[in-house]
Amino acid sequence: MSTHESTVFVRIPAYRDAECVPTLLNLFAQARHPARVRVGVCWQYGPDEGPLKVPAALRDRVRV
Repeated sequence: MSTHESTVFVRIPAYRDAECVPTLLNLFAQARHPARVRVGVCWQYGPDEGPLKVPAALRDRVRV
């Protein structure tokens, strides 16, 4: 990415949201320039759930 290209930061608050990963996948699929997109997810889960499983292809662009 060159210095003149801007990035887009998306923050997602997610409380026990089973659709969070599909939302992330859709976000990057719909982006005109997915390499410029960065995402921060505030993931809140219950005792019967675990950490958000971000797909390996997105791990460099998504922070949980």
